[in-house]
Amino acid sequence: SSGINAEYGEKQQCQNTVPDFFAVPDFLKAPYLCNATISSSPKGSCPLPQELKEGDTSWMLMSSAMVLVMTPGLGFFYGGLVRDKNVVNTIMMSYCAMAAVVVQWVFVGYSFAFGPGSLVFGSFANTGLKSVTIHTDADYGATVPHIAHSNFQLMFAIITPALISGGVVERMKFTSFILFVFLWSTGVYDLIVHVNVCIDLGG
Repeated sequence: SSGINAEYGEKQQCQNTVPDFFAVPDFLKAPYLCNATISSSPKGSCPLPQELKEGDTSWMLMSSAMVLVMTPGLGFFYGGLVRDKNVVNTIMMSYCAMAAVVVQWVFVGYSFAFGPGSLVFGSFANTGLKSVTIHTDADYGATVPHIAHSNFQLMFAIITPALISGGVVERMKFTSFILFVFLWSTGVYDLIVHVNVCIDLGG
């Protein structure tokens, strides 16, 4: 009886479960890791990611954090170049661009930019960061987690439309700018990234 319970517990630990609405995302759950390509491990135990290097992963995360800090800094820089009545609006353009791009990136952005597809367009294969886990991806980083690569690329997807805000400040409504950020990131940024990725990977 104890042996059966132990085996059942190991299976429960490694099986996939349907997440609740407010639950932790799948890519952060240990059970989800059992789906990816895995190294050999003792029978009944959850395998660990292979080829991960702590130094490479740490530097990737540190670089992501530094790029993220650049976006609020950009907002304050632009805020110092406008009239007093538009300072807050200008700073909030950068902050809200962060929020809009994060939502877009998680739902379709990463999949369109780095997902499998044609030469000029990705696909919906990684919608909602599906299959983007802490396991490595040979194409995008053989020594860092796939999710770390996605996070690193997200930082540049955020700051690019924030840079554009400097050209439309005092000339575009705030709500129109946020809509522009979402549409421009989807229809321009993601497609350009995907074309360059396809070229780098040999089509």
